[in-house]
Amino acid sequence: MAAVPGPDDVLLLLDRVRALHAPRARGDDRADGGEAAGGRLPDELVALEASYGLRIRRTVVAVFVVAAIVLSVFFFPISAGLPVPYWFWHIHMWSPTWI
Repeated sequence: MAAVPGPDDVLLLLDRVRALHAPRARGDDRADGGEAAGGRLPDELVALEASYGLRIRRTVVAVFVVAAIVLSVFFFPISAGLPVPYWFWHIHMWSPTWI
């Protein structure tokens, strides 16, 4: 899995986006989309942003799934009605109204 971009990478990306849009703002439409100035093509920027967003979404989903599995395993003996010691039952009673 690739590392998360740091603040310098994000600033570099923003500078490249500005460089791509600067000629258009001045009315200087160029066919290469600003690539001659050292910038990336707009499709590459969109792909880079999409892959970064995809990594974040995957991480959020993975954390949610792991938390759901851990809580399911934690509460399974109580919800299945298995005989458990008092201390084990008591650590599951997080709210005073559950007792």
